[in-house]
Amino acid sequence: KTIISKAVIQHVIKRALQQRIPVVGYNQFFYDSGATLAFIIDYRKVGQQVAGKIDTILNGGYCEPLSPAAFDVKINDGAWQALQLGDKGDGA
Repeated sequence: KTIISKAVIQHVIKRALQQRIPVVGYNQFFYDSGATLAFIIDYRKVGQQVAGKIDTILNGGYCEPLSPAAFDVKINDGAWQALQLGDKGDGA
């Protein structure tokens, strides 16, 4: 708790952006705190997907690749533009 706290994460994001370093986060909090990009993982759905794969294997099936994985990617437009990273490749 003392190392990974809201205040520390927000400070790291702020300092990184001041140095023109894009920040990649792994949840909504990072995105809301100004991270340039965040992976928003649906942990319940990922667990269900993994359970389904295990069930398939235990019943003699093959483990096919997951498609699509249960996560979303959010780009923080304000941070992206402030860092002048160019075209996001999404038509924007």
